[in-house]
Amino acid sequence: MKSVELTNLLIGIVIALITYVSKRMIDKMDAFEQKLSDILMSDVANKKDIEVLKSNINDHETRLQKLES
Repeated sequence: MKSVELTNLLIGIVIALITYVSKRMIDKMDAFEQKLSDILMSDVANKKDIEVLKSNINDHETRLQKLES
């Protein structure tokens, strides 16, 4: 009977360890996913800002040419 109780205890400990490790891995993956999402959103915002600035430069050149005429 003692060996059965010890086996059950060891199985319980192994299950608890696996649960703890998997929870930590999921938390780390979620944090990584959030960082990656933030980086991608920042990149999209930067590209949009660059496009707006490019259109402003083109419009500025057009306005300068109209003023010079």
